[in-house]
Amino acid sequence: MRSFPPRLFLILAALAAFATSAGAQGGILTGEVEWSGVVRVSEDVLVAPGATLTVLPGTHVLFAEALSTRTDPVFWSPGTELAVAGRLRVQGTPEAPVTFEGDGAGRGAWGGIVAAPGAEVLLGGAVVRGAQEGLLCVGARCRLDGVRVEGAEYGVVLGPGSEVDATDVALLGCRVGLLDARQAPAPISGVTVSGAADAPVLSVPAPARAAAPVAAPGAPRPRTEILGELAVEADEAWSGEVILNARVTVLPGAVLTLMPGTRVAFRRVDPHGYGLGVGELLILGGIRSLGLPHAPVVFESAEPTPAPGD
Repeated sequence: MRSFPPRLFLILAALAAFATSAGAQGGILTGEVEWSGVVRVSEDVLVAPGATLTVLPGTHVLFAEALSTRTDPVFWSPGTELAVAGRLRVQGTPEAPVTFEGDGAGRGAWGGIVAAPGAEVLLGGAVVRGAQEGLLCVGARCRLDGVRVEGAEYGVVLGPGSEVDATDVALLGCRVGLLDARQAPAPISGVTVSGAADAPVLSVPAPARAAAPVAAPGAPRPRTEILGELAVEADEAWSGEVILNARVTVLPGAVLTLMPGTRVAFRRVDPHGYGLGVGELLILGGIRSLGLPHAPVVFESAEPTPAPGD
């Protein structure tokens, strides 16, 4: 899971690379673009503001696995993804659906489809397989008609300001079916969830105007201390207080989720005398922080007298 601040789409004008034809795709799409047949996405694709990408019936879109973990500001995850800041029109039919899936095997092999603030997305007759998020809608208008999302980490994620109209949408075998973080959501009909590994639906409630702390002062907080280096090899969640004294590495394919109110604290361990502690989080897979205004996720020193470099 992830937080949903608007990305820096204003830097689009400074980016030079773009592609406008089917075949190998990557970079920024401008103007009117059509995809058909087999389309191989070799790197992140961004539909620029004012541009329209139309995907014709029967198109098969294959996303290559990301070659690095670097995430540019205009994109949302280390996985290869289709980000839309303009318009996306997917025109699949029951007889000739449009399929989006990764070249790699397994769940989370590619980033997914991202509808950014101000975007318009119509997914009709589409099948989305094996993405981190099948559809991530953040402040966009999305219409889903006859859509199947299969084997995603999160089937559909709705961020603040999103507008969605769904008809005949099936979320199948996802870790979480629907994550609704709109904070003041209207009910969504037309969506069915089956085979969710963790939860069919998760909702992030709207914060109260005068929010109370998560726990009363002095209330006990679950505490975990991790001694030495740790590799997070599979998806896991942290909550309460987690204290580190060395590096924790989230390996590719794993996602570390930090629940609301989690405190991640680092002890100062400086074996080399460099003036810097060795405690850190190294993210080669994914991290999702679920902090709320009244229950933030906090990263800080664990020392009684905190100092820079702890």
